[in-house]
Amino acid sequence: MSTETPAPRIILARWATHSAAEPGELVFIPESGGAAPQPADACVILPAQGAERARALLAQGVRQVLLGEAALLDSAQLDQLAREFGPARIGLYVPSKRMQVSWSMDVVSNADFRFVTPSLCEPSWEVLRADGSRTGTIVDWWIGAMFDLGASSALVRVDLEDDNDLNICARLTERFGDRLWLAAAEGAAPAFDQWVEYGKAMRLVVSDEQYQENPAILALRGVPGPDQQQVA
Repeated sequence: MSTETPAPRIILARWATHSAAEPGELVFIPESGGAAPQPADACVILPAQGAERARALLAQGVRQVLLGEAALLDSAQLDQLAREFGPARIGLYVPSKRMQVSWSMDVVSNADFRFVTPSLCEPSWEVLRADGSRTGTIVDWWIGAMFDLGASSALVRVDLEDDNDLNICARLTERFGDRLWLAAAEGAAPAFDQWVEYGKAMRLVVSDEQYQENPAILALRGVPGPDQQQVA
């Protein structure tokens, strides 16, 4: 009898706009501030807006709202929303970037020696504000703290540039499992095959272009890529 562990199922969702979402499709829609109601199956991202807008969207019947900077500035908003509407309808939006490492001279721990120490023990991502500025808040800790307050999922948007990023991704996936969604930072050229193989990504949010043309995403969908179609 085989003892091999089956490969995890990869779940795909799309970025969409209000007009592009199809009925019944799971999509992630960045909030534009418009008055038009959002699709019922949408997960609506609020990069900066807080509880007031979240309540309005949840009252419309959207599947979930994902709080960004508002939860960073006042985590009580997320806690209260989870109590009012249930954790399943509250998520976290986490735009991220590799945390910068600084170095300092340690002259305290050993009087006989002086040595340079890094500000981080291991590579990490930090949470970004809605305007892209850094916060110094470590993503691992932040997501865990917000899950403790009632968030049920988190969407991390980041650029995986090298092996360190893939290791961070794998660490987060191991800790948070299928509660973690991942999406490429705007303008990035993601190698989704590496995200899945080495970063252990289980849930991906992709653009229309990536959904239709990215070879790794086509393979995950079981759709032949352009090269395979030409050979056939």
